Amino acid sequence: MFQLSTETVSTANRAVLITGCDTGFGYQLAIECDRLGFHVFAGALNPDQNGAQELKTVCSQKLRVLKMNVTDCEEVANVFNQIKCSGRELWAVVNNAGIAINAPIEWGHDIRELSRTFDVNVFGAVRVAKQSLPLLRISKGRIINVSSLAGRLTLNGLSYYSMSKHAIRSFSDGLRNEVEYFNINVITIEPVLYRTHIINWSLMKNTLDK
Repeated sequence: MFQLSTETVSTANRAVLITGCDTGFGYQLAIECDRLGFHVFAGALNPDQNGAQELKTVCSQKLRVLKMNVTDCEEVANVFNQIKCSGRELWAVVNNAGIAINAPIEWGHDIRELSRTFDVNVFGAVRVAKQSLPLLRISKGRIINVSSLAGRLTLNGLSYYSMSKHAIRSFSDGLRNEVEYFNINVITIEPVLYRTHIINWSLMKNTLDK
């Protein structure tokens, strides 16, 4: 019979990096990890806007909001440099940042929307994972990649999103095999049917207008 473990871990001096903390899962997870006592590095695309600013209000001083566009290699590297300089043990990285375009494949300009979706959802996760490995080798930590049931089941209008989430599953499987030797865990979670802000409505409107 399958049983969930009731074992708990110490949060003392342990840091968690979460991407996409402006809204949705990232925002809520940052609050929960802060409540549990972790030192949270909350990556936000727009650190000066409401979601990121609210985190500073509702969370403890252990939480730091950092500007982090996962499509920008320099910003990603800067975040990990700040984590390293903090002296905290990087216990986990949560690749949560993502966008979705809800539109037929025929719409849009060439493959611009597909490229944008993959740059955030897939290549962004790869950038973050690659930067995290030197620190995770030390802590024997974990990478948690947020996929989706859409990575297994493609719905009308969400083909690009489904493609990206299927790619995340494949990336996670390959990375898991490669870093097992270093006692780094790679975990994939697949949320489904939650009301979040993942759909970029302004980008979708621009696509529809075209």
